[in-house]
Amino acid sequence: MSVSLNQVNEAGNVVADPQLSYTTSGTPVVNFRIAVNSKFKDKERTLFIDCTAFGPVAEVIAQYSTKGKNIFVSGELCQDEWTSKAGEKRVKHYILVKEYRSLSVKSDDVPSVDESNGQAPENF
Repeated sequence: MSVSLNQVNEAGNVVADPQLSYTTSGTPVVNFRIAVNSKFKDKERTLFIDCTAFGPVAEVIAQYSTKGKNIFVSGELCQDEWTSKAGEKRVKHYILVKEYRSLSVKSDDVPSVDESNGQAPENF
C-alpha cells in the first residue's frame, strides 16, 4: 500500500505587503513571502518562503497581513518549472495556502480562514 501526504505548516513574519490580483475568471489570488527563523546548534537562520492563496483566503490575507505581521499558514508544497530566456531550467517551490491564521493580533480582529477548495483555478 502506498501512502502520500503533501501538507506544509509554517509560522513566520510577512516580508512585504501581500499583492492581491485576480485571474482572468475573477478569482482573487494573493502572492506573498514569509520569513521563518530556526535555530540549529546555536546558529540562527532565516528561511524565506513564497506563498500563494486563492479565493476567500487570498482576500483575507491581503486585507489583514501587512509587512511584519506574524502569521500561520497551512497548505500544499507546489513546484513551478520553466525555461529562462537564456535557456536555463528554473524551478520555484511555494506553499499553496489553504488555511491562514493571524498570530499578531487578537483573534476577534482578524478572521481565520480554512478554504477547503483553496486550489488554483484550472485556467490559472
